[in-house]
Amino acid sequence: MDFNFFEKLASSEPAPGGGTASAYAGCMGAALLAMVAKLSQKNSSEAEQISKKAEAVMRIFFILAEEDEKAFLDVMKAYKLPKSSDEEKKIRAAEIEKALKKAVEIPFQTSSSALETLKDAQAFLAKANKNAVSDLGVSVLLARAAAEGGLFNVLINLSSIKEQQFVKTFSEKSKKLLEETEQIATNTLESIRQGFNSI
Repeated sequence: MDFNFFEKLASSEPAPGGGTASAYAGCMGAALLAMVAKLSQKNSSEAEQISKKAEAVMRIFFILAEEDEKAFLDVMKAYKLPKSSDEEKKIRAAEIEKALKKAVEIPFQTSSSALETLKDAQAFLAKANKNAVSDLGVSVLLARAAAEGGLFNVLINLSSIKEQQFVKTFSEKSKKLLEETEQIATNTLESIRQGFNSI
């Protein structure tokens, strides 16, 4: 990712969009968590494990960013399929449904990975290098943005899917993930703010 990505994001092209941006936010959040853990190795025996896991998740986010853009483009491609005959309409409808499901599954993975980052950040807060707690706070903010941004993309694509069981399953999973995300992020950020107030 370089400045060209941001210029492309700012263009009138529909992709990359919010789903890709959410994945990159998660990538930065995980990277910051890895950095904080590396700066805290004198404070915690768990720091190395946390940093390695965060770096692994960071790579997952990077892949998801690319996959999210591709998933959206596949949806657009499916909508452009011919629909002159009944057979063409049937094929087109099936391809749209398939592409939309992929466009739900990818951002849901982004949100799930972001939640893992949030959980690790919360668990590591007490052991983090005090001089890097602000960086941990930014990690939490970015991971929350990744989680909630991913879910926005899940929900908007679910609204166009016909298979009701698929919609029901991901709606329920998304609701649960959002609740957990908000709880962990809010509690962790409040703990960080309280720590600043005590200085």
